[in-house]
Amino acid sequence: MLYRLLLVICCCILVQLLGLSTSESLPLCPPADADHIPTCPPSTQTNTANIDWELVNNSIIMCYSSYCCWSSLYPWTCPDSICGGNPFFETLEVKEVVSPADPTGFSFKGGLQYFVANQTDTGTFYLVFRGSDDKVNWLTDLASLIPEHYPSSNDPEKVGLGFKDAWLDVKQHVVASLRDSGCVERSSCNLVILGHSLGGAIATLAAYDFAYEIGTQNFWDINVMTFGSPRVGNCAFQSKYENAGINSLRFVNYNDTIPHYPYSYPHFGLEYVHVNEEVWMDNPESPWQNVTCPTTEDPNCSRSVNICSLVYNVEHINETLWEHRRYMGYDLETFCDAWVPVIDQCPPNPQNYTSTPTVTETPTPTPSATPNVTVTPSPTPNPFQFPIISQNITSNWLTYINVWTC
Repeated sequence: MLYRLLLVICCCILVQLLGLSTSESLPLCPPADADHIPTCPPSTQTNTANIDWELVNNSIIMCYSSYCCWSSLYPWTCPDSICGGNPFFETLEVKEVVSPADPTGFSFKGGLQYFVANQTDTGTFYLVFRGSDDKVNWLTDLASLIPEHYPSSNDPEKVGLGFKDAWLDVKQHVVASLRDSGCVERSSCNLVILGHSLGGAIATLAAYDFAYEIGTQNFWDINVMTFGSPRVGNCAFQSKYENAGINSLRFVNYNDTIPHYPYSYPHFGLEYVHVNEEVWMDNPESPWQNVTCPTTEDPNCSRSVNICSLVYNVEHINETLWEHRRYMGYDLETFCDAWVPVIDQCPPNPQNYTSTPTVTETPTPTPSATPNVTVTPSPTPNPFQFPIISQNITSNWLTYINVWTC
């Protein structure tokens, strides 16, 4: 844990040495983002052939709803302005919404929020991860500039350190939520894992672990849809992910900046690539127009964008993240306004998680081992404020990242 903190401190010191601040222009990128992408084995994915666009629409609604107050999700109370007349949501039953126990803490771990839902007429389960929403998430994003072997130190697969730590911290809680919802106990479970932004990276790691650990034992059918996900790992991870039989679709909205991070720079050991398959929404005037991209980091898709030409000054953060907040025509900055209760009136969530204990720990039998702290109202303001990716979080993130990329 200490060495992780030191690595991020070094990043911050580097920012200061280069004289960067949020009011200064960022240096220009190398000639093209694509020049640094390592060459991976050909993709075996063919998921773009039969895209269920109604499910895509419902998936981005569920992803964006994960930023709303937990009590508006459990039970599901999507307003008519978003879900009205949509039969999909008439049969959607949210089983559990889980929030971090201390979302205001400053740690590499924790800070993730997710919910589990079940469609009663089809039996399909949905696991939805929220994206960056607080300073804990920001640390996760920043730490993911550093690659680390996964799942063990001897494996060739590498993933972003922050993504890895955040996922492993909540993994056992997620499995418990799926078990409580009835998915784990089934011999066959149709599971759809969703995530926007940071949530997309966590959804990718969740699908990877489920496919190789739980799904192989229980014959799970695992499907993934991510929106605006950053890169998660290296070629070895991407190849193993695609060989796991995961039905995966990765949506990128026009010039969305976030999918271009972490940057790939092989000379410095940064060899990040995306998992497949990409669906690039290539026309901002028509949010459903798209190009399907069956090859890894397809040069005809979002890879064709030189991302640093879009990020010159982090004071223009709303312009930089415009497409990131507006997938399929939905505006994330105002998406939760019609939900009840609104964000700033959201009560504490009793379904909170703390860092997962090691397997060698045993619970103490004393009554004091179960203090009723999770239902005590927090004296701090609710951290889930809109816009969900605020200036003080993402502007710093982009500043630090561009030190590595440009």
